[in-house]
Amino acid sequence: MGAFISYTSFDHTATCIIPVIASFDASGHICPLYVRIRRVSYRITEYFVSSKYSGVTEFRCKIADGEFERPLQLTYYSAEGMWTVPRADIGGADGS
Repeated sequence: MGAFISYTSFDHTATCIIPVIASFDASGHICPLYVRIRRVSYRITEYFVSSKYSGVTEFRCKIADGEFERPLQLTYYSAEGMWTVPRADIGGADGS
């Protein structure tokens, strides 16, 4: 049986790439503002950086969903300029 070899810094089977609007300051700090999941935009009401590795920053966020707030784990890969969420968090096959 062969092993799974990943050629990227993320495991694409467990995550979904999603569009994010974020701000970046002159020091390189990132502030995620909005995410789009399954064609619906959500405002990020609060976040904190839960871990930061070389080229990978993980955020624990709360997103506004109507009158409720939901948690969301968001990861930014700086080398690829890409944002992902765990596939289980979006409840479907794609994040578009």
